[in-house]
Amino acid sequence: MMSTGCQDHDQKVVSKDEVIRFIQDCMCKAGTTLEDAYAVGHHLMTADYRGHFSHGMNRMQMYVKNIENRITDPAARPQIVTDFQVRMGISRVNDGGT
Repeated sequence: MMSTGCQDHDQKVVSKDEVIRFIQDCMCKAGTTLEDAYAVGHHLMTADYRGHFSHGMNRMQMYVKNIENRITDPAARPQIVTDFQVRMGISRVNDGGT
């Protein structure tokens, strides 16, 4: 009888550092800086590692497509437009934040 399910020995475990490196490479290829690509990779890996798969590595394709389609500017930086005591207004300028 053939098994149709995934066997334990067929599963692969990828190190956290390798996941970050892969995402970093993809994001750099899309046009981000090395520093930003590392930050994205680290945050996506951390979300997956903590079980928040909806905010993990599966978002990378969307981020890359948004850069390719010029929805997100990979060079954008948030700017503080108002700063009053404990309130602050931040302009996101297509920085890809959600």
